[in-house]
Amino acid sequence: GDVDVLDKAPDAVANLPPLADCANAAHLRLEEEGETAAQRAAGKPLVAALDEATAQLLAGMTGPMHGTLDPVLPRLRKADAPATLAEALFLEGRASVFAKDHLRQARPVLGEALGLALQTRRDGLAADVAGNLVFTCEADEEAASTVAPFARGVIERAGSPAYADSFFHHALGFIHSAAGHYPEAAKEFEQAASIASAGLGPEHPRTLSSLVAEAAALSRTRDAPRALDLVLRVLAAQEKALGPNNGRLVPTLLNLADQYIVHRQFQKAQQVLERAQTLAQKGFGSRSGNLNGVKARLGVALAGEGRADQAAAL
Repeated sequence: GDVDVLDKAPDAVANLPPLADCANAAHLRLEEEGETAAQRAAGKPLVAALDEATAQLLAGMTGPMHGTLDPVLPRLRKADAPATLAEALFLEGRASVFAKDHLRQARPVLGEALGLALQTRRDGLAADVAGNLVFTCEADEEAASTVAPFARGVIERAGSPAYADSFFHHALGFIHSAAGHYPEAAKEFEQAASIASAGLGPEHPRTLSSLVAEAAALSRTRDAPRALDLVLRVLAAQEKALGPNNGRLVPTLLNLADQYIVHRQFQKAQQVLERAQTLAQKGFGSRSGNLNGVKARLGVALAGEGRADQAAAL
């Protein structure tokens, strides 16, 4: 044992800071905190804009979010504020992940965010970025085979926080689902939901999101009957948290309608879709993007009931 320690000693010495820096409090703080006081001060005035952009993203307002965020990015680069820039880049990449749009273009953005988060010792932020980076691999399983192990290491370095760990498995489920491997996808979504439920709570949005995704994957397997039960469970939890007339229930109602259609319960699907239509119009107006999804499914449900004329009139 002592021989091994001595053999490794030169490597350990090589990684020590210069002797002069051992008495330099500013250098030691930089080693500990990952950025200087001046860099932190440079980013501080722009944090409020990042908070606003984050709130806009979580509300589904991606257009206003970009309007808030886009002017901030060049200012952060100019200000040399790497930690705050990492947060801004993460937000930009996260918007693509939220929308499941332009994922390949988001990969270098999230890659830069991850590098800056690691550089500035923001391990929690790095863990969140890592899961989103895996998500950008989409159906590219070859890319995922390279990115996922690295991301797993980043998340473990941060202590495997529940949100990041859950989202990592959710991202793997998304990759399997995009590749048509639905049983594997369902297992990853189930793991994601289990981690989130234990660490964040059974009714946390992260938990419920993975349960809905698990249901969607299960509906494409021999275990399809379980999918309906999962969506009903999610809807009950959301109604408890949000109330029965909240427009944020619409995506889950659409998932529930899908399950009823798969099970040929067309009248139940129609009832759910009519409720979804009412909530979408009430919450978001006639321009709600969910209304197209309601109309398409309603046509299928009506046709399934033998009411082709009404379906054609939609």
